[in-house]
Amino acid sequence: MNIGFIGLGNLGRAVCKRLTDMKENLVVYNRNKEKIEDLSYEKVENPKELLVKCEIIFLCLFDSNAVKNIFEMENGLLCEELRGKIIIDLTTNHYEEVLEFHKSVKEFGGSYLENPVFGSVAPALKGEVTVVSSGDEEVFQKAKPILEKFAKEIFYLPTPSSATKMKLINNLCLGS
Repeated sequence: MNIGFIGLGNLGRAVCKRLTDMKENLVVYNRNKEKIEDLSYEKVENPKELLVKCEIIFLCLFDSNAVKNIFEMENGLLCEELRGKIIIDLTTNHYEEVLEFHKSVKEFGGSYLENPVFGSVAPALKGEVTVVSSGDEEVFQKAKPILEKFAKEIFYLPTPSSATKMKLINNLCLGS
């Protein structure tokens, strides 16, 4: 099974490396194609192509605006091909906007899990980050074996936006 991955900044690259070290096959898309020229993963021209090739697509983007762009851009993720697919969003989003992401993906027949990452590049490479996941529990259970390949601790909070709120609280505490 191919896993799609969008967003290959520092953390995204680390998670991808960990997944390939764990024998997963990745297909990737990055908005800035020059930044991924050096990577040996199969690359696609747009997010919609990932949906054709993959059942699960990870997002690891800068913020909610970037996620919204990937969803709504021409040949973005919000399309017919999303039906039956799982979006696992590692982005630290805004807690109100993440509710819209849950709703939008569901309207197209897909499943959305918010999974903000607690940790950075070095722990991700070793499979030692923490993730908090919110969304449908059945979808979470399907995604959990893949999350376990790069996360040491995984917490499930069923109410949409709960994981995002926990991440923002964590960031506030760290920033203080």
